[in-house]
Amino acid sequence: MSLALEKSAPPLLVTLEGLNGSVDVELSGDVAISTMLPLLIQHPRLTLPGAPSTPSEWTIGIKGGQKLDPNNKLFDYGILEGTILLLQPSSQYSNPLPEIEGELSLPNENKLLVLKKATSSLTSMFKRKK
Repeated sequence: MSLALEKSAPPLLVTLEGLNGSVDVELSGDVAISTMLPLLIQHPRLTLPGAPSTPSEWTIGIKGGQKLDPNNKLFDYGILEGTILLLQPSSQYSNPLPEIEGELSLPNENKLLVLKKATSSLTSMFKRKK
């Protein structure tokens, strides 16, 4: 009888931004996020005195994106090496809006021009050639 040992995936090198700065850390992608939170909230660059002390009061999210369910794994979200994650108290965390609107903050006449060009490009891409 042979036992097949399950190998875990190599750790992911990510940047965590916390309340007091950021730090590059290797995190396991195949372990529940809630399992890692107790250690992460002890790092002096990620927390401040007076910050919540229980892991359930913290949230990890993708910078500029969604917050992550602590019962899931980083691999469940497709997190890759080099991803920037935010670690913040849950009471202060909010899902940021995508920055698309900021990129289109042009005078009104230019917005229309940009949209017309985008529409005509898409239309020409999908036209059938006869």
